[in-house]
Amino acid sequence: MYPANSFAFRHVLDQVAVTKANSIIEAGIGSGQAIPVWQSANLEITGFDNNPERVTDSRAVMAHAGLDQAMVVCADAAIAETLTAVPNNGTADILVGMGVLPHCPDLQGAVDNLTRMVRPGGWVFLELRNVLFSLFTFNRYTYDLFDQVMLEGVQPEVRAAGLDFIASRVLMDVPSNPAPLEQFHNPLTVASELSDTALTNIRLLPFHYHAAPPAADVSPQRLDDASAVLESRDDDWRGLLMCSAFLLAGQRRS
Repeated sequence: MYPANSFAFRHVLDQVAVTKANSIIEAGIGSGQAIPVWQSANLEITGFDNNPERVTDSRAVMAHAGLDQAMVVCADAAIAETLTAVPNNGTADILVGMGVLPHCPDLQGAVDNLTRMVRPGGWVFLELRNVLFSLFTFNRYTYDLFDQVMLEGVQPEVRAAGLDFIASRVLMDVPSNPAPLEQFHNPLTVASELSDTALTNIRLLPFHYHAAPPAADVSPQRLDDASAVLESRDDDWRGLLMCSAFLLAGQRRS
């Protein structure tokens, strides 16, 4: 399986090395799969999840690693009041959140909540699903992007003709249960959308490259291998189209 998160985590670990960070909060810690990554970087680990079962799973991983399982608690990134129970809230050096923001209807509120969990000047790394990747998938996501965004305001007859053209050339039944477009974000506009939050010095770091459209006639292993090679190259504009996700990285305002 393509280890997408490992390519995202390299950006976090680079920042750990540069800033000599000592502590990390993982938002949406899930079943604790990343705990060994943070432990190997000698970080004090705190985590939270809004699913009590996942909290139990992560606590077991913490205990197995000889760490304090009480450092993982139940809280919700979208509800600021719940975050007061998270250890190191407001003092951590780094926060990382994978798979959290796509499920928060209020993006600005959630980003503000999470950013305030690190100390002033601390760093956050938050995953967002890349809506521009839909221009590379040639499937239902491509159609939905044009239908709901790109052709908004176009004269109805022309809009209908355009959508018919697209529908006849993309895989409309793939995926069979597409996620709503609201769970995706635009890397070209997201920084300006967050200008009023506690997050500053924003950088966008595309990851999870696809060396070909997902439905291309190539073996999964060959596609994964070719995609992994792309992860190692310097970031450029192609990542805005060929990566299914990007990290929103930045610092808490001093």
